[in-house]
Amino acid sequence: MAQVALSLMLVVTAGVFVRTLQQAARIDPGFDTADIVLANVDVSLAGYRDQTAVDLVQRYHTRIQSLNGVVSVAAARMIPLQGSGFDTVRMGIVDGRGLRATDHGTGARVAVVHESFARAAWPGRPAVGQRFLQQHRGDVDVPVEVVGIAADAKYRYLNDAPGHSCSSPSRSSRSAT
Repeated sequence: MAQVALSLMLVVTAGVFVRTLQQAARIDPGFDTADIVLANVDVSLAGYRDQTAVDLVQRYHTRIQSLNGVVSVAAARMIPLQGSGFDTVRMGIVDGRGLRATDHGTGARVAVVHESFARAAWPGRPAVGQRFLQQHRGDVDVPVEVVGIAADAKYRYLNDAPGHSCSSPSRSSRSAT
């Protein structure tokens, strides 16, 4: 009798699991997931720091981009994306522009914000061209200009509501993409 009960419980659990996977497959994450390969590489674990880490990531980027069949490569410290990452995952820029390699460095700080961020911060007004303060190095607020609006997306869990996030270029590299 215990074996029948255990077998029935396993069949029911498997059915619930399959149904959950089917429902998750129908959720739109806000970006194209087809033909995308995501790799998490933490070069600091191998002792790379500062500019040597940036240079290593740039070498990875160049080598991966040269592989046959690779259309686009992007690097980001974390999602939301930086640089050409919007193009890489085919996430729509609904207004303005995405980040460019020329946005990196010492010029004016710029960002791409997501639709929900723009609606909350500037209700009823265009967000491109607006400015906001972003915390930099823990305690200094720096002004950042919005240059683009990206479609809302889900970054951690498929059942999460889109967050109020923004993407800005890395200041520590010549080009993080």
